Amino acid sequence: MWYLLQGLTMGLAYVAPIGVQNLFVIHTALTGPRRRALGTAGIVIFFDVSLALACFFGVGAAMEALPILRGGVLLVGSLVVLAIGVTPDTGLARAAGLELGVKGSIVVNDRMETSVPDIYAVGDAVQVRHFVTGEDTLLSLAGPANKQGRIAADNICGITSSYQGSQGSS
Repeated sequence: MWYLLQGLTMGLAYVAPIGVQNLFVIHTALTGPRRRALGTAGIVIFFDVSLALACFFGVGAAMEALPILRGGVLLVGSLVVLAIGVTPDTGLARAAGLELGVKGSIVVNDRMETSVPDIYAVGDAVQVRHFVTGEDTLLSLAGPANKQGRIAADNICGITSSYQGSQGSS
């Protein structure tokens, strides 16, 4: 009985902070359509319960002992990430009156400057020119985002620097 109580306490201590973060996610979802809010709540509850069970029953040890279980968990997790995809939240840019482009991305010039002078944007939310095709696209990759940040910083500091485009897919 003592081990049961100890496991329950450990599970609650591990999951409680995550539950507080999920309240924000659910609260944000409630501002949207009811179907989306219910879907978000369902996903959050599913993963919270899964995490609590993993803490309580020691699923990590089972995953180490059973490679097929580990592969299944990785496969399902990968499929969830692929299904969700990457969509930048450009609501603030839209509200500020910035020009938006492909898939709602922020349009920038080669200096990473938006349609409003002296306002810069970089990373997953900006529209870039694909280096190979020459078409405007939305490309969410860490490498190009890092380079864009350095180019924007150069231009903010008065050093002329330009971004020639991105190559890749995401």
